[in-house]
Amino acid sequence: MFDDLFDRIKDRLDDTKYMVIIIGVVGLLVSGGIWLVTRAQASPSGAMSFVTSTPTISDATTSTSPSVTAVRATSVVNTVTIDVKGGVKEPGVYTFTTEPTVDEVLKKAGGVTPNVKLARLNLAARMQTAQVLYIPINDEKVPVEFPLPGMTTQASVVSGSSTASGSTGDTPLISLNTATLTDLQTLSGIGEKRAQDIIDLRDRMGGFKSVADLKEVSGIGDKTFEKIAPYVQVP
Repeated sequence: MFDDLFDRIKDRLDDTKYMVIIIGVVGLLVSGGIWLVTRAQASPSGAMSFVTSTPTISDATTSTSPSVTAVRATSVVNTVTIDVKGGVKEPGVYTFTTEPTVDEVLKKAGGVTPNVKLARLNLAARMQTAQVLYIPINDEKVPVEFPLPGMTTQASVVSGSSTASGSTGDTPLISLNTATLTDLQTLSGIGEKRAQDIIDLRDRMGGFKSVADLKEVSGIGDKTFEKIAPYVQVP
């Protein structure tokens, strides 16, 4: 009797042991599955953090672009160009890095010619880009479109009704753009041929822009020009 009871108890214990083993294996499988799923879900966020960090470099690069553009723009703005005409040794267009004084412009143009009166100029006046600096010769009136920088008086500005003064008395100035052959021959040192040369040059140029343009006429040198300049004008 006791032997039968012992065998039954033994069979029950064996069944319980197998059950514990089975439950343990199932538990391990479930735990392993949960770990794998958790790891798989964590991986995308890691990749995302890597991708997110990349635009930071791009943003830094982009932020430097405006400063580079600003430097280039500044270099362009700082270029000052002046057109020099009239009584200078080397007329032309000159470039400066800052706004120059009249004195600095004249030095770059080789200086003034001997027949220029420096007392008529404000050498300390500042000039701006695209300005024209016209240097009058002797007592030549300054063209109204090219006023002398820094000068407040209008006495040197040409007008349509201006007349000769000083050494020329009340004699009207001869307009180079409307003068006839006869008018031009009244000027000292200008004969019929030279007067015709002046008219021919006027026609080719479409009209004189300044009295100094007379120097372009063959045969009119500095001495002849000095004699006739006070008696002519370009209205």
